[in-house]
Amino acid sequence: MLAEIAALTRRYAAARTVLRGRMDALQTEVDAARRRRLPGIRKAVAAAAAAREALQAAIGGHPEAFVRPRTLIVEGVRIGFAKQKGRLVFADRERVVALIRRHFPERAEVLIKVTEAPVRAALARLPASDLRRLGVSVEETGDAVVIKPTDNETDKLVAALLDDADRSGGEGA
Repeated sequence: MLAEIAALTRRYAAARTVLRGRMDALQTEVDAARRRRLPGIRKAVAAAAAAREALQAAIGGHPEAFVRPRTLIVEGVRIGFAKQKGRLVFADRERVVALIRRHFPERAEVLIKVTEAPVRAALARLPASDLRRLGVSVEETGDAVVIKPTDNETDKLVAALLDDADRSGGEGA
């Protein structure tokens, strides 16, 4: 029986060697294609980043063009203005917790973490009038320029490359 198992093991090892060889050959071809295409992709990313920057400046400079509707889709790209979610701000956690307990005792379990800190996600759902009562203000709720492709995976990859170019200062990927 052991001889049969050894023979099956040799057959499996040989099949894995063939598989590894084919995978290595594929990786070599992919690497060569990447080296051939990368300079063109970098140029295209730089051009797309420059075009996006120009578009963002044009949109930001003309908010009156996006009063109603606030966004448009042109050539598969959503442009215009969208309300930002905003960020909840409070200076004194303990004071907000005390005010939640006073004004919303029935919701304290949802609005306060066990660590006695306000729950930002739950507070974000409260109306502005209630937030004021708790001493919480909302910042960064202004309009922001929107440029968002509405189609496929290629656009997601291009967006990731553009974001990478933005983070690295437009130096290329």
